[in-house]
Amino acid sequence: MRVLLAAPPSPARLHNLVPLAWALRTAGHDVKIAGQASFVGEILRTGCVAVDLGTADTEAAALAEFAELWRPDGVVSGAQAL
Repeated sequence: MRVLLAAPPSPARLHNLVPLAWALRTAGHDVKIAGQASFVGEILRTGCVAVDLGTADTEAAALAEFAELWRPDGVVSGAQAL
């Protein structure tokens, strides 16, 4: 299963998503965490795969575009993540 997690540009909120990402990965799922360009390094430091969504102005459109291309089975996002 492919799962896309949308990370808000907040280290604390990102680190709340990391256990879910690792649990899914450990179970054999393909997991990517999407975030703003300035936040990609923080995502990579968690050991997860990062998707660069560009700036805050283009983040929602970039997330939708990536989701259309990658076709995840699930997307985890909160209202404040975009």
